Amino acid sequence: MFHVARVLKIFRAGDKEVVSSDSSTQAIVRMWDQNQFTFLVEPSLSGEVKEGSVVLVDYTPQNAQTPIPKNTIVKVLKGEMGKKSWELFQQYDAERRKKQGESEDAPPRNLFT
Repeated sequence: MFHVARVLKIFRAGDKEVVSSDSSTQAIVRMWDQNQFTFLVEPSLSGEVKEGSVVLVDYTPQNAQTPIPKNTIVKVLKGEMGKKSWELFQQYDAERRKKQGESEDAPPRNLFT
């Protein structure tokens, strides 16, 4: 399973305002369903991910014994591909909220409570 998200902020090890114990990159993203998370950026994409980028997050399980998702940004969807993918999920979320009687500006539901 993979989820579409939009990058809000990036934390690179080499940034002036970041002190890092390693060379990894993380990004705060807003998921298509309005939830926000911080995920690891696949190292080969570190230079490609920008604020505002539409990305694909790997939600497949880490392994068969651990159902916890990988939560890693694995693709950057550029141009029309990114724009259309984001729009499809936004439209789906709006329709879902309307069916459930939620307003469009309602906060995301907490899936853990």
